[in-house]
Amino acid sequence: MERWTSFFGVFVLLGIAWLCSNNKRRISRRVVFYGLALQWGFALIILRTAPGKLFFDGARVGVNKLLGFTDHGAAFLFGNLYRGMGEIVNEIGGPGPFGMIDIATGKTVPIGAVFALHVLMTIVFFASLMSVMYHLGIMQRIVTAVAWVMRKTMGTSGAETLSVAADIFV
Repeated sequence: MERWTSFFGVFVLLGIAWLCSNNKRRISRRVVFYGLALQWGFALIILRTAPGKLFFDGARVGVNKLLGFTDHGAAFLFGNLYRGMGEIVNEIGGPGPFGMIDIATGKTVPIGAVFALHVLMTIVFFASLMSVMYHLGIMQRIVTAVAWVMRKTMGTSGAETLSVAADIFV
């Protein structure tokens, strides 16, 4: 059932975009068709082929390892506040009305602490990583390759395709 929900959700989002358009006649059917074809083509490669599964499984392991550095950096920066977040919060007076369970300790941790110490650290780390990759020219090559594929298949202009391709990674 979830697959059908996702399948029809794509068309619902396209319908909403069409309804919100102020010039419905100028919507390029080629861009919409090839955009969907690229999306479904990548999905088939990722989900249905052994090399696709192997590549993205390796990418998943690599990203998880990179995000593990975020935990090590936050633990270094915040020390026991980061490592023992659940215990400290419970000593102060409980988690409040909103919280989540810390998998490592099994205790409730407030959402604010999770956001401040986990989510913000991940955002800072990822932004720093992207800055270094842009500085080294790695991201420019990746964005150019993605933009080239989109421009050739969808027939869009170079500027709009480059902008959309860069937005994927930023």
